[in-house]
Amino acid sequence: MMETRSSIPSEQPAPVDAAREIRRLQGCINNLISLQALLAIWRDHDANRILSILLEALLGMLQLDFAYARAIDTPDGKLEVVRVRDRGRPTSTLARWHRRSRAG
Repeated sequence: MMETRSSIPSEQPAPVDAAREIRRLQGCINNLISLQALLAIWRDHDANRILSILLEALLGMLQLDFAYARAIDTPDGKLEVVRVRDRGRPTSTLARWHRRSRAG
């Protein structure tokens, strides 16, 4: 039997900028600590306010265009909360996202 070799070159991983990666990971750790701190902020708030605070935090941490949460079993009943990055034009933000998601 004859052995053949693949003609596809092996892909080398891109070099990592160590300083940039350290800053990125430190940011991730800071975000996790911030999320943990939200528990103290949520004390004595209703479910709607808790979801609003969480979505606001996630918008910034994850650099989202918008965030949506739905809670089914709360003391206040079913809840749906939406937060958008561009508060002045929420419908245009959601429309722009919808167009991009359909194109992709």
